[in-house]
Amino acid sequence: MFTLHKKSCYGLEGVENNSIHAVVTDPPYGINLEDWDKIPDEKIWSDCFRVMKPGAFLLCFSSIKFQHVFTQQLINAGFIF
Repeated sequence: MFTLHKKSCYGLEGVENNSIHAVVTDPPYGINLEDWDKIPDEKIWSDCFRVMKPGAFLLCFSSIKFQHVFTQQLINAGFIF
């Protein structure tokens, strides 16, 4: 049995720590095609890390142009590559 949470990663306050097996996210890429298309605040990654079980997986899409920015933010949040 599993639960699927379909919500913004900015809304993880109600999710229990160390309770998620995997996060799949397609955040804004930061290529500024629209007003909302800004690179996410680093808090999103620390929130994801907090709710994920040890050994859980994160699948995060990004633009190739800013992949290095996302990678550094994820490392800062505690993720291991």
